[in-house]
Amino acid sequence: MIYLSNAALRYAVNICLELPNYRVVICPESRNEWADLIDQIIDYTPSLAININRAKKTKSGNCFIEFSNESVILFCPTNESSRGLRANLIIVSSKLDEEFINVVLRPMEIKQIIEKR
Repeated sequence: MIYLSNAALRYAVNICLELPNYRVVICPESRNEWADLIDQIIDYTPSLAININRAKKTKSGNCFIEFSNESVILFCPTNESSRGLRANLIIVSSKLDEEFINVVLRPMEIKQIIEKR
């Protein structure tokens, strides 16, 4: 789990481009930030548009970016409805309540061991 910053967004994009089926969940302070964050993510890598299958809003109101290698960056609400999501990496706003982070967000993180080849 890392805190939301420009460097964190760049890291999320790079790791999603590099690793197939990688899931990143971004939890900003409010839904109003989602559109700006999507624009920032697309602006970071000029060739990113080639690798994006779709960037859209779901019926439940969540936004996501799906890459051609099936990696996903998902924007989740900062409330109890985000329970049950699974992610390899979680990026959170530093303004979120510490209890919410520990009780709701930390359990959704998938622990991974990366093997050296």
